[in-house]
Amino acid sequence: CCVTVTALDAIVVARSGYESSMNYRSVMILGKGHELAGEDVAHAIDAVIDGLIPTRSHEVRPSTAKELAATMFIEIRLDEMSMKVRTGPPDEPDEDHELPIWGGVLPVHLSFGEPIADEWANQKSMPLPASIEHLKNKGA
Repeated sequence: CCVTVTALDAIVVARSGYESSMNYRSVMILGKGHELAGEDVAHAIDAVIDGLIPTRSHEVRPSTAKELAATMFIEIRLDEMSMKVRTGPPDEPDEDHELPIWGGVLPVHLSFGEPIADEWANQKSMPLPASIEHLKNKGA
């Protein structure tokens, strides 16, 4: 089993298209995978929920049997791992530095905006749950 994940940190803006790039962090994991079953699936769902929004699994209803049956998680035993990181400005030839073209790094940021309630039930009068309030304030 092979899993890869890449996080984009910045766009590297060079004075040529060839030298333009991105700053990133990337990992590739190799290992033997097996499907989780039973209560392990419910625990995995909670881990994913809490990974996105810490403590949210304690605020939502439990997964139904139908939802659990429709969800598959693969646990991977880590046999090998490779990580690659690219940081810094454009890596371009010295003569390009004399060109009247802007070069540099454009950072990429991920932040939370103002929560928008859905249209159902009495959402307008319902306070934000603690987990959402925490993330909202973190992004401010």
